[in-house]
This record gives sequence, C-alpha cells and structure tokens, in this order.
Amino acid sequence: MNRLWDWLGAAISHAASIATPSQRQATLHDLAAPLLAVLRSTVIADDPELREAILATVCDSAVQLSQMLLEVVDASTRLPPDQLDELGVTRLARHCVRTLQDELDRPERRGGDWSITEFEAGDCCDDCVHLVAFLINAAQQQLVWPLAKPRRQHIHQRIDQAELPVTHRTKREGSPHKLVLTKTSDLFTRDAERRSTTQGWLHSVQQLAR
Repeated sequence: MNRLWDWLGAAISHAASIATPSQRQATLHDLAAPLLAVLRSTVIADDPELREAILATVCDSAVQLSQMLLEVVDASTRLPPDQLDELGVTRLARHCVRTLQDELDRPERRGGDWSITEFEAGDCCDDCVHLVAFLINAAQQQLVWPLAKPRRQHIHQRIDQAELPVTHRTKREGSPHKLVLTKTSDLFTRDAERRSTTQGWLHSVQQLAR
C-alpha cells in the first residue's frame, strides 16, 4: 500500500510541476481515479495513518491540485455520508471550498487591466525576468524588444509553453531584430470563463463540505 502511494504521490508531484496548463490539467485528471482508489484501499486495509498522510499531502495549499481534488469529490457524490467522512472526501471538499472561495474573493479584472500574473520566471534567465515585468504591468499591452534570434526563440518557447494570451512576432528591422509581444483580449475571456467555472464548482462541492 505504501509503495502504491509512493508511486502515486510522485506522479501527482510531477503532474503539478508541468509548465503547460492544458497538459498539467490533463495529467492530473488521469490521476483523480487512482487517488480515490488509494483512499478507498486505506479504508479496506484499515490504515488511517497512511490516509492522513495522503490527505495532508494533497491538501497542501502550496500545491495547486484543486481540479484533481474536485474530480475526486465529484466521483464520490453517490457514496453514503459516513463513507465520505471515512475516506476523507468531506475533508477534500472543505479544502476545495476554501480554495475556490479564495479565488472568487479576488477582485474581478477591470477593463484596461492587462496584467498577467500566473507566469513565473523561476531561475531561468534575465530575459524571463524582463518578460515577467512586462506581463504583470497592468497598463502595458505591447512590448517591442530588440533581441538576437536565440533569445527571441527562447521567449517564444516560454510563452507557448505557458499558453499565455500573448502573441509574438518578429519585426525584421535593425540589428538585432525586434520581438513584438502583444497581450490579447483572450485574457479577459479566460478570466470570465474561469470565474464562471469556479462559481459552478463551488456551488457543487459545498453540498459535500458540510
């Protein structure tokens, strides 16, 4: 049982670190059913200590696993209330409610706010730090940036990998050529859709968090 959780825990940790959002969510989606199965196995094996360790790990607020946990909760809706408590699903639901409510408590994006805050430069390079400065600037929609070809390609890759609502093209004049980055209106569309989805999930999961 512990070996199974060691494997699954490592898989969840790896999935949470995937830089491309769509790939990260798809991988976590595939791990929701195994997580519920392992939790059920801890009940069958009468191993509350392992179950507590699992719940503490997946409910760590420092790791973004809400979508996977919501799917675990959703898959458990037909279970009797006593089983929900025993499996730890009620605890997962309460954790999800807090996470979803925190997201909804953030101010809605105002018109003209072009800030993009989900991208992190990490320890990559100074160009990525400069990219972050442009992304988080609420008033700046476009950046014209003289960069040599290898550096332009690197920024292209980082933007595409993170699936940011930012177009990138090369303006072939001067030396080095200029990289033109433009934030798109998809930024506002995504925010509105994410908020609507979050409200729907919150309404659904609140029923199991009582």
